[in-house]
Amino acid sequence: MGAASSSSSVLVVLFLLFLSLYQVCLAQQQPLVDVYLVAHSHCDAGWLKTVDEYYTSEVRGILTQVFHHVSADQNKKFSWSEIVFFKRWWLEQSPATQLQFKKLVEDKRIEFIGAGWVQNDEAIAYYNSVIDQLTEGHQFILDTFGITPKIAWQIDPFGPSTVTPILFQEAGYRYLVLNRVDERAKTVFRAPPVDIPGSGNLIREKRFEFWWQASKSLPESRLFSHILNTFYTSPQVCWPNVTNPIQSICTGFDFEADSGINPAITPENIAARADLFVNICKSRSQSYVHNKLMVPMGHDFAYRNASLQFTNIDYLISYINANYARYGITLKYATPSEYFEAVFKSTPSPQFPLVGASDFYPYTLCQMPDYANYNTCASYWSGYYTSYPELKRYSRERDALLRVGELLYSFSGADDFQQKQSLISPSSSQHLHQSTSSSPRAAAAASLSSSRFHLLRELREASAVMTHHDAITGTSKVYVLDDYHDMLSNGTRAVNELIEQIMAGMLGRNGQLADVTVDGELMKHLPPGTITPVTFFNPLAWPRTEMAKMNISDKQDLMVYDALGSVVPSQIMAEAAGTERHLFFPVTLPPLAYGTYFVASIGGEETMLEGRASVVHADKLRADSFTMDNPYYRVDFQQMPSGIMQIAGIQNKFEGRYYPVRQELLEYPGAMDTMYRFRPNATASLYAPLSPEVYVAFGPLVQELTVVYSSSVRVVTRLYNLTAPTALDQLAYVEVDYHAAVAPQREMIARYSVPDLPTGGLSYTDNGIEMMQRRPQIHYNDTYLWSVIAGKYFPITHTAFIREIQRAARGDDHHVKEEEEEENDDEMYDGQEHIQAEDPSTLRQVTVLTRQPMGGSSQYDGSIEVMLQRRASGFHWSINGTLNDTSTAHVTLRLMFATQKFTEHVRPQMALLFNNPMFNIYTRPRNFTVAQWVSLLNHTRGFASSSFPSNLHFLSLKRLSDTSRYAILRVQHLFEVGQDPIYSLPTSVNMSRILQGFKNSYETSLTGTPLVNGTLFPGDLILTLHPLHINTYIVDLTSKGLEKADDNNRNKYDDATMIGIAIACGVMFVCLVILVVLVYRDRLTASRNPLRDRGDAMKMMMDQESEDSDMYDSLTSTPTEG
Repeated sequence: MGAASSSSSVLVVLFLLFLSLYQVCLAQQQPLVDVYLVAHSHCDAGWLKTVDEYYTSEVRGILTQVFHHVSADQNKKFSWSEIVFFKRWWLEQSPATQLQFKKLVEDKRIEFIGAGWVQNDEAIAYYNSVIDQLTEGHQFILDTFGITPKIAWQIDPFGPSTVTPILFQEAGYRYLVLNRVDERAKTVFRAPPVDIPGSGNLIREKRFEFWWQASKSLPESRLFSHILNTFYTSPQVCWPNVTNPIQSICTGFDFEADSGINPAITPENIAARADLFVNICKSRSQSYVHNKLMVPMGHDFAYRNASLQFTNIDYLISYINANYARYGITLKYATPSEYFEAVFKSTPSPQFPLVGASDFYPYTLCQMPDYANYNTCASYWSGYYTSYPELKRYSRERDALLRVGELLYSFSGADDFQQKQSLISPSSSQHLHQSTSSSPRAAAAASLSSSRFHLLRELREASAVMTHHDAITGTSKVYVLDDYHDMLSNGTRAVNELIEQIMAGMLGRNGQLADVTVDGELMKHLPPGTITPVTFFNPLAWPRTEMAKMNISDKQDLMVYDALGSVVPSQIMAEAAGTERHLFFPVTLPPLAYGTYFVASIGGEETMLEGRASVVHADKLRADSFTMDNPYYRVDFQQMPSGIMQIAGIQNKFEGRYYPVRQELLEYPGAMDTMYRFRPNATASLYAPLSPEVYVAFGPLVQELTVVYSSSVRVVTRLYNLTAPTALDQLAYVEVDYHAAVAPQREMIARYSVPDLPTGGLSYTDNGIEMMQRRPQIHYNDTYLWSVIAGKYFPITHTAFIREIQRAARGDDHHVKEEEEEENDDEMYDGQEHIQAEDPSTLRQVTVLTRQPMGGSSQYDGSIEVMLQRRASGFHWSINGTLNDTSTAHVTLRLMFATQKFTEHVRPQMALLFNNPMFNIYTRPRNFTVAQWVSLLNHTRGFASSSFPSNLHFLSLKRLSDTSRYAILRVQHLFEVGQDPIYSLPTSVNMSRILQGFKNSYETSLTGTPLVNGTLFPGDLILTLHPLHINTYIVDLTSKGLEKADDNNRNKYDDATMIGIAIACGVMFVCLVILVVLVYRDRLTASRNPLRDRGDAMKMMMDQESEDSDMYDSLTSTPTEG
């Protein structure tokens, strides 16, 4: 019995030993969790320091140390994002260092993620500027390393927008990494003192990874997206403090931070620290449908002490991997690309949900101090949509100026104006391009082109920096915001100089330069008896008619003529309660063209001439009602009890509909708001005027009603009297100027209400390229007043509207019922469920167009409001200060009151006209007649032979470099599917005919990088665009053909060209195509011709593209609906 018992015990022991060994072997074959440690450093392009200060004090050292550590250890890897810093560091390095760094990139030990100029804001950065900043970064990376980034790295912007996956997929990204979404979705808050039912829904549903199909108009466009589990910092764990629940106790692995919270790894604590790290990883891995886990190891400006970081991470990796049998996880340094490749090798694509056309606004944080003060932890970051509105306005204006400079620089080519003489003063042109040598004409032209490109690049880079998520948002320290403004100002001066150089040559005749300036102050100093040519450039590819406006001096009598010598109607208007006077006259321009008008300063008997500008003064209005009208609208005003005058109704004259309108200027009282968050402690109340005055200026061209609330607050409502073939489409609006300054803890808004307009509480705001439907809803049962109001605020970049809903959807109370039982995850992924109108030709719409970003909302049925200015007393720890903006904001709105059918037919074009104004160039006044000026100037020039279709936008033409004759051309389809019965259809356009000669074009990504299957257009560039698509091409500005190119300019697109030709020829002629390709390739070998100067690095990149394409094709199989 004893022997049997002993034998049994031995068998049990052997079995358990075998089982343990089997489990160890099994764990070795199939790890429980594969952890990919992504070492990175998030380097803001300005925030608490300026861009320059950050580079010199932080970033230079970070890049240098990381380079040395990664070079010294084959196992180490690092990921870098912001090219604004990297380019500067790169240019400081020796050739040997550059060569060694290139090898690290080639070996995939350093990866560029995002690789835009900066990490752009997504809510309010203008979409064209986002494209430009991506292009600046991608072009540098392509030129330097021959690669294009595949990982979009948007880890710090304050909420993801649907415009991001739309643009980023077109830019060539395959994966998108996000971070800042509603914290209540990422975290379970069920422990006292904070208990939020429904929180942590992303964890429960394992929806941290998904396919994001961001637009119903682009069903084929979706981007695989990954939300970081907690934050972009190194792992940390926190638990409640028993003695003070508002302050948590934390410990983590950010080894450069507080050593009391993040202790260094030692032999004594390695076991305990490894246990904690493993527990964190295993907990996070439960949120995903696979066993791969990406863990960021970094922070803001991390790796300033790279040795400390890497040494401690090495300890963790070594210890945990050595104890795999105990932990069941493996750790290694990795790049995001490695992680995603591993995910899709192990996980079928359909396992990931499909998220529809929804965004993540407003972004919300849950902070314990807020709970102590307000009984809710929610902090809605919808304030930054408006913070520092003057900086936002100035930035948008600089974007428009940059676009003008890009177009003129591209159109001008490398024209040699050096030999020309000044029209008036032979010495006046010498400052443009002085030379100390007698170099050949071609060398002089190249030198001139280089200097011009330098001028253009200054504003390119400043505009790119302004898209940064702490720049355009107004969430940096005040002196940093001032530095952003200075960057834009310096860039403005440079591009103005560029435009003056170009236009001096274009306007000049017979080898002479025109004496021009872009400084409008010239118009205040016109000597009597002189005539000043004013040239207007239209940067859009449609004809336009609009009212020119320029400041003039107090005592000027003026007349305006066109190039035929005919008098142009004009009006001089004195500003109400001010000292400025403005000259108005109508201007009509062809598409992509400039035209010249002539302003004569008259005196003596000439002041009696018929046709001189009528002078209109603003007089005080003493009536209790007033009406002004033009061919499109009649605007009725009514006096309020406070003594001010407000719009009471608007008659749409071209559709015969009357809108009872209530125009209000109101203020929200703030509850410790900051530049980030909006937290009103009550509903908005009417702004009380201090000393109300009402003025009316009633002229033949312009009518204005000005309401003066105080010295710093006034509202000007304006109508233009214009008639032209294009006027109905382009001028059917009411313009309202707001000048607004506020007291501390006040947010001023403009609200327009139409009492009989049932909207169901729905409103629409744009994401830059399409409209997003906004539904009233309560987030996570947060019914506090400030949360409900702030939660209904959304970003506007240029358009917002409310519209009448169909009768069937109104219900008895004219309101769309909220589905209280809706899951919180559906609140996050709110699809764009448009309520279709029964007859859009009768249902009404109220539209607000802006030319600067701001926050907007519909707080009540039939109302729409925008925030004008804000000032807050809430102290924010990051900038160590408050939002104390004492400036007077100048905000201009254009309002449309029309049916949905009419509005949606013209709205996209009108928004672009508003944001891309005519650009003025002034030729200095002389005692010439109009006929003499016409003979001396190339007063009119068009760069397009005809207009673009109204639904297509000539988005950009951007020279690649000062030595290249090639440019990036982008064309955009403006309409969404179903928006208009005609304009929403696919549309074709022959670019080569419209732009008179573009040949040898090649299709590229949105940022001008090559596509594997890009199409070659050896002849005319004939495009067909589908709704919301942006097509991008490299075009030859000289139109001479590739076969004429310089042999030294190597063609970097040869391989992709061959592929494009093969596909175009078709499967039925495969053998013939192969023969043609071989012959054609031989010819190219003899004389290879460029689309740009990039060396043979492109070959390497195209080979890598081909290797990756099969895997990526498998990713795009249809995923499950989420």
